[in-house]
Amino acid sequence: MTSSSGFGLLAFVLVACAPESEAPPERLVDASPDWDAICGSGSTCNPLTQAGCNLDEKCTWILQGSCGPHIGCTTIGTGIRGNACSHALGFDPCAKGDLCTSGACRKICDHQGGEPRCDAGETCTEVDAFTDGAGHLAGACLP
Repeated sequence: MTSSSGFGLLAFVLVACAPESEAPPERLVDASPDWDAICGSGSTCNPLTQAGCNLDEKCTWILQGSCGPHIGCTTIGTGIRGNACSHALGFDPCAKGDLCTSGACRKICDHQGGEPRCDAGETCTEVDAFTDGAGHLAGACLP
């Protein structure tokens, strides 16, 4: 062992054995997360017109961890209208303009009679996924 490597070992031992009083004080933060920044501050898009999202996104119901269910933009799913679906991944897996509800991909509709409308044999039904606290924003076409 050379004298320079012995000095390095001595310095390591001295630092590793420093008393706790010389350690930096623990930093405590007393603040809750900024949920608006994390989750968004409400509806940023329109589920009826699909306006407000990027071209490669759709406006739908989203569940993001602590945010709870809310309306927002997410990746367009590949689920086909009428096929089975679930929210197991935390977002709506259906195609743009559709919503996963009652276990299947269903067309999003205007429950107040405007566009988009349901096909023959379907009824536009209010769904809790499209509420903003003030009322229903959209519905889904159910058989």
